[in-house]
Amino acid sequence: KDSKKDLYEVLGVKKGASAKEIKAAYYKLAKTYHPDTNKSKEANDKFIEIQNAYEILSDDNKRAQYDQYGHAAFDPNARAQGFQGRGGFGGFSGFDIFEQMFRGFGRAGGMGGFGNMGNMGGHYDAYTNHSYGMLGRDIKTTMTIDFMDVVRGTKKELKYHHMVFCHDCDGMGTTNKSTPGKCPKCNGTGQEFIQHGGFGMARPCSQCHGEGFYIPNDKRCKKCHGKRLIRQLDTVEVPIPKGVDSMVQLRLAGKGDAPVVGKGPFGDLYISVNILPHPVFKREKNDVHVNVTLPLTTAILGGKVTIPTVDGDFEMDLPAGIQPEEKKILRARGLYIMDTNVRGDEWIHFKVEIPRHLTKKQKELLKSFQEEEDKKH
Repeated sequence: KDSKKDLYEVLGVKKGASAKEIKAAYYKLAKTYHPDTNKSKEANDKFIEIQNAYEILSDDNKRAQYDQYGHAAFDPNARAQGFQGRGGFGGFSGFDIFEQMFRGFGRAGGMGGFGNMGNMGGHYDAYTNHSYGMLGRDIKTTMTIDFMDVVRGTKKELKYHHMVFCHDCDGMGTTNKSTPGKCPKCNGTGQEFIQHGGFGMARPCSQCHGEGFYIPNDKRCKKCHGKRLIRQLDTVEVPIPKGVDSMVQLRLAGKGDAPVVGKGPFGDLYISVNILPHPVFKREKNDVHVNVTLPLTTAILGGKVTIPTVDGDFEMDLPAGIQPEEKKILRARGLYIMDTNVRGDEWIHFKVEIPRHLTKKQKELLKSFQEEEDKKH
């Protein structure tokens, strides 16, 4: 039996997986184990294993051979004949999927922390072909809202900083707003290819740092210094849905950072919500809890009391004999379950106020009351 790992298992997909599923699995794993971002000892070997699996399963002919013959279809002699691509990649050209992925890795350090280490890169044509562009970095931030904003839903303005294309050079990085020239070292691919253990491996170009282009110092935009991006303060309107809670992240698509490579789409803005406590209402999931203090006479005799609710005051008729810590429920008077018209309940917790100071007449009446109570027993 073949002792080598099953290539489908390497990528974590089923044997009948579609090309799209295989590609997505490869992107995810390669991003996790790429040696430029994962410094663990096993990452390099794992990355090569993933790369080799994808090289076979992404090619229809090779995949068919593998499905029929397993690893025997790619014995050392056969593999040697097949490694005709640049830098040792069988069938991998200068514009293949691998080169599109990791072009942006070398840029992060030069962007002062604004580089996109997590998203997919693009090759040199990213400047003229939007579909090859790198995806911008997502941004996470926090905003504080009032409890009543959760009740009604609202819109709030948020000021935040993000990276945008430089206005002076239109995001080109050059003084004349023209497309930068290809890096002469990597010919615009952003990659250097090396051999490792019989397999080809890519790393960011040492001259252009994975960008694929090179701008001489005298041709760099004076505002962004050839970085293409500048930090900008913007204001966005954030819709606050009814029933939102602090566990939810609100997402504004396309409001994150511009991509460090190419002219692809901006990342997203994720907003965590901090909800200020309310002096009257306490939240428990979508239920609301409120304490109501009753005079002793009302607790004993019953009567009308005003109950605060998130919709305004509500007048309730209480029966006689309300006990301390007794609870009553107002159905569907709580908070909305987010993105629905379903509401939680309001729980009323009754407290009974015992007077500390009594008049002579009150004491006499209470003694008479006590005598009547004693007669019951």
